Amino acid sequence: MGAYKKLTSKDVIITPFEVNKSFSFTGLNSDFVSNEGIDGFIGKNSTSFFNPSSDPTSGNDNLFEKLVYNNIKQLYYGNYLSGSNGFISNASTASFNPDGTITGPAYTTNYNDYLESTIYVNDRVTGLGSGSYKYFPTEEGAYIAVLSIPTKLYGDYIVPGTFRFDINNINPFYLIDDGQGNVYIPGASTISGKDEICGNIFYTQGIITITYNPTSISPDFLFFRLFNKDQWSGFPSPDERVFFTSSLTLYETQYKCTIRENEFNYSMNPTLLVSGGLDQIVNGKATYQDFATGSDFSPYVTSIGLYDEDQNLLAVGKLAKPLPTSQTTDTTILINLDLN
Repeated sequence: MGAYKKLTSKDVIITPFEVNKSFSFTGLNSDFVSNEGIDGFIGKNSTSFFNPSSDPTSGNDNLFEKLVYNNIKQLYYGNYLSGSNGFISNASTASFNPDGTITGPAYTTNYNDYLESTIYVNDRVTGLGSGSYKYFPTEEGAYIAVLSIPTKLYGDYIVPGTFRFDINNINPFYLIDDGQGNVYIPGASTISGKDEICGNIFYTQGIITITYNPTSISPDFLFFRLFNKDQWSGFPSPDERVFFTSSLTLYETQYKCTIRENEFNYSMNPTLLVSGGLDQIVNGKATYQDFATGSDFSPYVTSIGLYDEDQNLLAVGKLAKPLPTSQTTDTTILINLDLN
């Protein structure tokens, strides 16, 4: 048998905390795509009329290349396109005037179409030029490549600075992120000896885009590997590897169960009875053993059950060892539940 006490809002504390987990997948692992859902796509700019019966597709989900290109452009690059072959300009945003009025075409940029950082990095990189952090090709027939990581893997976001994509172990080079939303090839892997930005990573979306072909990769190995439909259609190949760390916010709920000094100082355990049963305990007609009726008798708590308002048992907390109740001081038992 048990005894019940209602908890109030003051007895419940919810605390968020972040947890990180590192992942590593290789092309030799079938889980890379079939179970985990990581996939790669090609996007192609085309002004021709969309024809779902004949337009090319890519990736294991067979997404239309034209739609991939347009979606990525709208979601992540549209606010910054300057109209000069993809080079990026500042986004048009609203101006807040001293008189309280607001002028300008937009209050904020759309979707996730914003710069991850305003740090000027052009002194250590080549590729985009003019201090740009984003580049998106707009000429007819231009290609982009997209790596998509599902939510179940990256959680709330990919931890900045943890992404790496090994492209090829025969002619090796790799892509990593700089922690500021840029994806680049390290200088050690380039002819120029400088880091070469070739795309962007959107940490909260699990999306990595490759939009630029560094001139130091000769021949155009990056485009051959990432932008060639025949190469990408076999994604992942045995020599491709992806590394990243995910971050997820969990919520710990703490229930404070307080036993006052004048509460629960008797037991409803039927083994303490001389006569009577459970029903007689409730109406006060049961007879207890002598030791259970003395002033020194103290029941022990062995478990705590949490119930809803309809008396449905939701969770049980077991104590490491029986805990005696006190007749002189309050006893508080804390129950922590990690809920996602």
